[in-house]
Amino acid sequence: MTEIQDDLDDYFDPADNGHADHDNVILTAPDFATFVKGNRTPNAKAYERKVQSALKTTFYGALKNQNLPDAATVLYYGPGFAQAAGDLADKDERVARGIDMLTAPDNPYVAFTIAAIGIAGQLIRNHQDTLSAIPEAVKEGRRERRARKAAETPHKPVQVKLPFGRTLNIGLRFRFRSLRKLGLLIKLRSHEPSQLVAEVFSDEKLLKTLAKEGIVIRSHG
Repeated sequence: MTEIQDDLDDYFDPADNGHADHDNVILTAPDFATFVKGNRTPNAKAYERKVQSALKTTFYGALKNQNLPDAATVLYYGPGFAQAAGDLADKDERVARGIDMLTAPDNPYVAFTIAAIGIAGQLIRNHQDTLSAIPEAVKEGRRERRARKAAETPHKPVQVKLPFGRTLNIGLRFRFRSLRKLGLLIKLRSHEPSQLVAEVFSDEKLLKTLAKEGIVIRSHG
């Protein structure tokens, strides 16, 4: 960490870059979290607890279905999500009503969702070999379509007639690069499942708490 800090100090050295008025403006800026956090109301904390209860049910449901990556995800990201949801519910009545509905004691939707995730996950696992072959089949289909397009005549642009006898040629080509960028962003903001499981379930306090409830997480490393 010291070497990295030294490199950053050298990089932002005013004597080197000629910007004396902007020395370390980024590194010396306050953390963004200081702008987000504020005085939390009792109502926000109450909704946070409701979301925590729902996440707890989801966590135990994942363990019951032997889905350690999902269980680890709930424990790792759950606290921050619950706090953000509580703060949002405190400001937005629609969110508050949604949380009230989902966390009602007699609401069957949570139990149904957990059961649906379990059966869907098992079905996916049962057909894992078939599903793993789908990406390659999709790529092969794309290659065939590109080959056919290359052999065909170029697509003519759409012509739009304008006043005074003029025409405007519009080429219609759609690209989905934004979706690829979104996928990359999601990947950068997440963890590899096995790495997340190892990080979360290496906590001795957590393992002891689960052991008291009869849940034993064994290492497969």
